[in-house]
Amino acid sequence: MIRIPESINRRMVEHAQKEKPLECCGLLGGKDQTVREIFETQNVARRPILFSMDPKEELRVLETMKKQNMQIHAN
Repeated sequence: MIRIPESINRRMVEHAQKEKPLECCGLLGGKDQTVREIFETQNVARRPILFSMDPKEELRVLETMKKQNMQIHAN
């Protein structure tokens, strides 16, 4: 089970509301079983029921997570 702090949950909801009606996307990074950071990314598919991250943006996020010793907990 993964724990998502309320502050990150709020940021996810805000991101989804901001992107509405498009599907929002991003990655949740964490350590152990706790999410530590939300990494919002742009939905390059620009569709309401489909998402796609720009590979360069995704790689940048993954490199940041690696530097902070985080793993992907959700995308």
